[in-house]
Amino acid sequence: MLICPKCRNEYRDGIEKCADCGCALEPVKEGEKYVPLLAGNQASVEQLKKYLEYNKLSGVQVLYDGARGVHVLAVKEADADKAKKYANNFMQQEARRMQEAMMAQQVQAGAFNVQAQAEEKPAAAEVKNRKYMDNKERAAENRSSAWTLLLVGGAGLVVVVLGFLGVLPFNVSGPSRIMVYGMMGAMFLLFIVMGFVSLKKSKTYANQAKEDNELESTLKDWCRQAFENGRIDTMLGMEVMGASEEELYFKRTSAMKMMIKGQFVNLDDTFIDHFVDEIYDELFK
Repeated sequence: MLICPKCRNEYRDGIEKCADCGCALEPVKEGEKYVPLLAGNQASVEQLKKYLEYNKLSGVQVLYDGARGVHVLAVKEADADKAKKYANNFMQQEARRMQEAMMAQQVQAGAFNVQAQAEEKPAAAEVKNRKYMDNKERAAENRSSAWTLLLVGGAGLVVVVLGFLGVLPFNVSGPSRIMVYGMMGAMFLLFIVMGFVSLKKSKTYANQAKEDNELESTLKDWCRQAFENGRIDTMLGMEVMGASEEELYFKRTSAMKMMIKGQFVNLDDTFIDHFVDEIYDELFK
């Protein structure tokens, strides 16, 4: 096996020059054992490689794992502990840099403009109150209530009219007759009005459910791109090494929620929790 003395990329025997930097390849020294440090997308791994080399760590290699479709950063076994410390510092710096970049983007877009927030506060509150609720179920609930109220109100009015006309043998007579039938008629009429109000609300919730579906679709597309190739694990760095599935879930979802909040403002925390739980299995199955 051959290796580039400059970028440390490995090549099979028979190749003379490095495809990236053009340096003459050298044979790998016998007895030099390498261990994987972490895996991720090529850009992130290459950045970490440069950082390690800047800190005077030699022999850092970037290998491609075709089975998993990821790039692996490998270091000399003797330098593993030192490399882990440097890598952890690098990941923390990258996480802070990304957080600051997102904050700057929000500031530039006016997300923290006090006057704009004051003007948009009612609308934001309405979005928050709506997003974490399942509007499809609320629409079905209101539709069911509407038809119940309309049926009860309509049937009640028919009974009141038939009773007032003497068709039904109700034992109501005298001066109180008009009052009794009037109160009953008003009550059933109120049922009908409430039924139409619920029916109107069900249509509103149905439209909001469509908006929710569009929002979830946009969020899923963004998450698939933002978190592809193990980017979350690359950001977390040493924190994910040797962690249990339960610990991985907690660390990954916490990082995902932070990035989603930075990219999409005015989303309710309960909605984000529900959304992240839904897409987690797709991203880390």
